[in-house]
Amino acid sequence: MNRIENRRRDRLALLFSVLLLAFVFLLLRYASRTAEAVREGLSLCSKTLIPALFPFLVVSNLLTRVGAPERWAAVIGRPFGKRFGIRPVCFSAVIVGALCGFPTGAAFLNRLRKQGLCDEEDFRRTLFLSSSAAPGFVIAGIGGGMLGDFRLGVLLWIGQLAVLLGIGRLRAVICRREADLRPYPVRSEPLAILPAAAESLKEASSAMLGIVGTVVFFSIPAAGIASLS
Repeated sequence: MNRIENRRRDRLALLFSVLLLAFVFLLLRYASRTAEAVREGLSLCSKTLIPALFPFLVVSNLLTRVGAPERWAAVIGRPFGKRFGIRPVCFSAVIVGALCGFPTGAAFLNRLRKQGLCDEEDFRRTLFLSSSAAPGFVIAGIGGGMLGDFRLGVLLWIGQLAVLLGIGRLRAVICRREADLRPYPVRSEPLAILPAAAESLKEASSAMLGIVGTVVFFSIPAAGIASLS
């Protein structure tokens, strides 16, 4: 069985290598078009994506680092947990997901699980609720950048949250479960604004660089497909 899996893996690796070589040949063959696609991707990022997304990334990361989601969960996490059949502590992951987008909310929830603050059932129920698109991407990137109207972006962002919460509530009604409603343990260490701001800038810059790289790279095949149509 392992031998068959190894052969299949080797064939996939060989096929992928051939496709990559073909892609490199196309890049060299159409070097001018490739350069133009890269310039268009960089222009899109500099004019639309970076101004729209970067401030949201910094602020959302800073809110998370100063413990805002935990304090919000301590205030309204209990009624939320009772309504959705999860522990109040999980509401903080929902807040992080709504502010920072996927996969930040899921990663935050995973940290809660590793700390023993939620069990596997809480994790599964909350994972769906915390897996939303970031407001910066939806409001500024899609609404302001692609659709030309920030109000449409706001409606899209609110709409996706409403859908997630609606499905989560429906699941809680169908799959009844008595939630553990113990209060959220709020962090008691002193608030360090400057270190949190520095780490937030560093993390937001790294995330922004990844987004820019993705947009620029996929601008190349997108331009190729557009030229064929």
